[in-house]
Formats: sequence, structure tokens, C-alpha cells
Amino acid sequence: MSNSNSILNTLEAVCEVVASASRYISDEFRQLGLIPVEKKGSNDLVSYVDRETEKLIVRELRKIRPEASFETEEGTSGTAGSNTYDHVYWTVDPLDGTTNFLHGFPVFSISVALVSEGVPILGVVRDVMGERTYAASAGNGAWSDETQLHVSETREFSDGLFAVEHSYEWDDRAIRGARAATVLQSTTHGVRTIGSAALGIAAVAEGAIDGFYAYCLKPWDVTAGIVLVTEAGGTVTDFLGHPCVPFNGQIAATNGHMHNKFLKTITE
Repeated sequence: MSNSNSILNTLEAVCEVVASASRYISDEFRQLGLIPVEKKGSNDLVSYVDRETEKLIVRELRKIRPEASFETEEGTSGTAGSNTYDHVYWTVDPLDGTTNFLHGFPVFSISVALVSEGVPILGVVRDVMGERTYAASAGNGAWSDETQLHVSETREFSDGLFAVEHSYEWDDRAIRGARAATVLQSTTHGVRTIGSAALGIAAVAEGAIDGFYAYCLKPWDVTAGIVLVTEAGGTVTDFLGHPCVPFNGQIAATNGHMHNKFLKTITE
């Protein structure tokens, strides 16, 4: 079997796992008032739905690639380690947008990616309540169901629509991010905050928005999106224009046509 066929088979299997997990989350969403809430930080919420979903996903991913380790948000499995680039590992965010979920706002997702030797090679994002799956693998394009995804063709920065996700902690980086959003809001078609970084990045891949940025993200927040946007023809870097890797904590994803202007705006 060729490497291309192998990764496509893996991608198909991951999509099935994510779809099953998505059904569990949507069923729990209908019982929202019965779900106890915990706090990981001042604005960082978690529930048993996050943890049970992660267990389900990790269990099934182990069957697909038994040799792979994990970087997971809720710590279900041992982590791969931020300085380890010589093996294969999964990143898993079982419920990206937990605050939305717990408030009854139906915008949240599942994000799963596979990394090999430090390079993201496969990514799947599931819009749970929208019942849409975004999937991509290296060299095979980005897709949503049967539709191939392409970034937008917007070239004028002032015509762009952008999205941002703010840090849970209101520190200097979050303040800079908010200031950048103010500038973008006043000089473009606007800025949106979705509440799920994975869905925000996926929106760049499908051309619904022209750029996305965020500070202080974790590997499970961004890795699937890196594959999606890259395979959809866009550009993904850190704020200095270096290639975006899972552990650098920041991401700027655009359609590529206005990337330099976007970076200048969000850093100045």
C-alpha cells in the first residue's frame, strides 16, 4: 500500500472516530442543565463531557496507530513532550469551545491531528452541532464531506473579514490581541470571535473568513487547523512569519494574499 493510500485510510478512520464522539457530545448537549461544571482557571471551564469524549477518542485512536503517543487537553493519555520530534503523536481537543457548550451556545468542535517528526500530516475538525467534518492530509487537499476546500480570493486587506480567539488569562498578550482586534475592526469588514479556535481556523480553510489569529494556544487547539489551511492553499505562520508548529503557542492563518499586512497589523 502506498504512503498516500495509508494516510487516506487513516484519515477516513479518524473521521469515523470523530463522528462517533460528536454524537455523544450532541446527546449530552440536550441534557445541558444536568452537567456539572468545573473550573481549570478563572475563565477556563471543563465538564465530564470533555473528559469522557477524550477517553472515547484516545481509545479508538490507539487502535488506528498503536505506536503513536498523545498530546491531549484533559490529560487522558501520556503526553508526547514539546521537544520530541522523532516519533508520531496525536493531538486531541475533545471539546473545543467548552464555554460555549456549557452556556448552551451551539458552536463547539472536536479537533484531532496526527504529527510525524514535528510536522502535522493529518487534521480533522468536527463542527458538532453543524454536523460538518473538515478533514485534510498532507498532499491530498482539504475537504468538507465531498467538497474540496479552498481559501478565499480576497486580496484587498480592507475587504477582509477576520477572526480572533482571546486567551483565558487577561495578561499583556491578551491585551495586545484585543488592541489588534480594534484596529482590524476599524480598517476591514470586521472581526469575529467564534469561541472555538479550531472552527475559526477551519473557516479560513473554507474561505468563509480571510484570516485568523490567536495568542497562547495549545497544540490540540491549532494542529488540525495547520493542516486544513495549508492544504486549502492558505498560509499559516507564527506572528514573526516563521512556520507555525504545534508548540509555539501562537498562530496567524490567512488566505495568503494579505498575510504580510495581517502580520504587521496584529503585531504593531
